[in-house]
Amino acid sequence: MLRHLYHSLMFRLGLMMAAIILLAVLAASSSLMMANRIKGEAQSVNLAGLLRLQSYRIAAQLVYDNSIDQTRYRNDLAELITDFERQLASPALTAVAHAGRNSDLEAAYGLVVARWRDEINPMLDMYLSGLANADDPISEGAQTVIRARYLDNVPAFVGIIDDFTGLLARDAENKIHRLQLYQYSILAATLLLALLTLYLTYRKMRVPLQALLQMASSAGQGDFSGRTRYQGKDELGQLGAAFNLMSTDLERLYGDLEEEVRNKTADLERGRRSIELLYRTVNRLQGTSERPVDYRGLLTDVEELADTGPGTICLCDDVDMGAVMLASTFDKNYRGDGCGFDDCARCLRHENAEMVTFDELGEDGLPMIAVPIRDHSLHYGVLLIQLPEGQSPEPWKKRLLETVANHIGIALTMSRQATERRRLALLEERSVIARELHDSLAQALAYLKIQVVRLEKNLQSPQDSESTRAIIVEIRQVLTAAHRELRELLSTFRLRMDRQDLATVLATTKEEFDGRNAVDIRLDYRLRHSELDANEEIHLVQIVREALTNVINHSGAKHCSIRLESLDNQDLQLTIEDDGKGFTETSERQFHYGLTIMRERANILGCELECGVSRMGGARVRVCFTPECRRSGITRSDRGRA
Repeated sequence: MLRHLYHSLMFRLGLMMAAIILLAVLAASSSLMMANRIKGEAQSVNLAGLLRLQSYRIAAQLVYDNSIDQTRYRNDLAELITDFERQLASPALTAVAHAGRNSDLEAAYGLVVARWRDEINPMLDMYLSGLANADDPISEGAQTVIRARYLDNVPAFVGIIDDFTGLLARDAENKIHRLQLYQYSILAATLLLALLTLYLTYRKMRVPLQALLQMASSAGQGDFSGRTRYQGKDELGQLGAAFNLMSTDLERLYGDLEEEVRNKTADLERGRRSIELLYRTVNRLQGTSERPVDYRGLLTDVEELADTGPGTICLCDDVDMGAVMLASTFDKNYRGDGCGFDDCARCLRHENAEMVTFDELGEDGLPMIAVPIRDHSLHYGVLLIQLPEGQSPEPWKKRLLETVANHIGIALTMSRQATERRRLALLEERSVIARELHDSLAQALAYLKIQVVRLEKNLQSPQDSESTRAIIVEIRQVLTAAHRELRELLSTFRLRMDRQDLATVLATTKEEFDGRNAVDIRLDYRLRHSELDANEEIHLVQIVREALTNVINHSGAKHCSIRLESLDNQDLQLTIEDDGKGFTETSERQFHYGLTIMRERANILGCELECGVSRMGGARVRVCFTPECRRSGITRSDRGRA
């Protein structure tokens, strides 16, 4: 154990640091002790000097003319004597004089006290007592004698005080001198130990550490061949031996790590290229009517980012159970399509990605990987990608091609769904048009056909001319109404073909009727989102147009309001009001066709047409119904995704 401590570098440095700390503690302790000893020395010297001053002040007071104000004179003199005694007995002087460290100082202080107590103070007490006794005052001659005696004794008394003051000053200087000697000695010892510590640090720490740092720097640059030559028995020697062993192991492991880093870098690069390929694939498969899907560009991306050869996308042909080439990046001279199989089933039959070989003009087989294009249970075709000669598909590349093929399948599914939605929308629009024509023109034509038959019968009886004229008037009215309703339908369907929402259609209708008459029409549209299907929007617009037509042609109103709002019970309410003459028997006959049309459309919406008096004093038409989407719990957006 002792031998180990002897060779320990930390133990040696610890001893030196402990010695330096011990010297510092000694220096601080001696300073504190000396400071404690000389504590109050300056104040004691100052008080000794004040004693001299106070002696002269008493002398000056004695020679002062006391005939002017004898009481004040006596009080001032007594105060000076009291101050002298207080200063003489102050703790600062007594503590220094009676400390027991300097007998000369204590004797000098005792001499000052004895001279004051035995000679000076009794003389002054006699003088003050004589001045204070009014019955038997001291004579002027006695006063003069006492003053003369004090003035004769003052120089000697002040000399004693000077000796005491000098002893105080010399005592303080001696203490400071001893403190300086202590400090210089400790400083010299500290410097010696510091130099010894620096030498040991240089020999035992700097040189070995420099060798270790150089070795570490070389290792940081990838050079593990360096070795340290310091083989001491201390800690740095053991550390150097451990460094040498570690360098040997690192030199062996570094090569393995470099190989692993290269592999990880290649994996990251493959991951980056795979992500970029999938990103490009998704972008290219997002085709629109203005920009169709670029399948050839997708194959080019696969060839560039997956490090493969050209490729082909073939889709199944349901007619002859074969395949149709969708896109290819093979050279046109290469058989025109890059396919060497006459039987398409050889590629389409694979359930998973498999290797296939194409024979080209009798030459060696061309290796390709066939990846099925599918979306869940739907099988669309196959993705054929040529591989470099002599290579088999790596697992990551195989998974990447399968992902690309799946994206193609999803894009084909979405394309077919979009086509189906457009077809259904077209069929729905045609159904709406057919229903509107049947409800308006077809019924009008049927009515006209009946009237024509009546007219033919009446023409066979010329005497019934009045009935014939009535039939002609009815035919003319029906033709006028049918022509007007045809124009209304055309206007409505033109608005629908512009793909405008209900709010825009109603605003356009308002502007159209604003230009026909001086009626002030106000539109209050309070629906945030339109949840009506095409049929419901058509019926609402037709009710509004029919009501506005009646307002302009028959009501004589100046103001009209249209309000469409959603009620708390999820119903929609359409209200048209005016300030005209309202509903009368005459107006109802005039409104007969318009009211009939509005009631029929309200019945189709699943409600009744309410006619009454408006708040403005005219007529009010109201329709309140529950939209189909709210009855079935399906929103418009859900219908669009279906």
